[in-house]
Amino acid sequence: MDEQTWDRISNDYYSEILSPIKHSKHNPMIDAIKELDSKNLSVIELGCGIGEMIPFLEENFKEVSAMDFSPEMIAQAKERNSEGKTNFFVMDMCDMSNIKEKFDVAIAINSVLTTDISKLNKMIAEVYKILKPGGKLFVIIPAMECYIYQNM
Repeated sequence: MDEQTWDRISNDYYSEILSPIKHSKHNPMIDAIKELDSKNLSVIELGCGIGEMIPFLEENFKEVSAMDFSPEMIAQAKERNSEGKTNFFVMDMCDMSNIKEKFDVAIAINSVLTTDISKLNKMIAEVYKILKPGGKLFVIIPAMECYIYQNM
């Protein structure tokens, strides 16, 4: 989906999107993040949507950033998390050249969403560039069948 589609969804997010955070009783990724000694680490959420992970990240990390390519999703995330310490960016995962080797941890929940292998390779290369040496990436990749059927 393109930026305009995500902008339209931003006001009615949960009727359009099945969240692996909100709609899950147990999430192994959360457990893995909790095992990190993260109080002195920086984290970025890639494709943060409306910012449902931000309170958890702010509670567990020293520095928190969140990015999405949809300006409306970022606006919703800022509004929902206005009391926090998160830095927000409107940015595409295929071009994060402004933030090289800055983060200890990157998180992507259902935001690596493309059937174009060259775009996927670009996303992965960009994520590698923004992580500090030894940085960790936590990813939940959606089942692509739904996305492929939608585009058919």
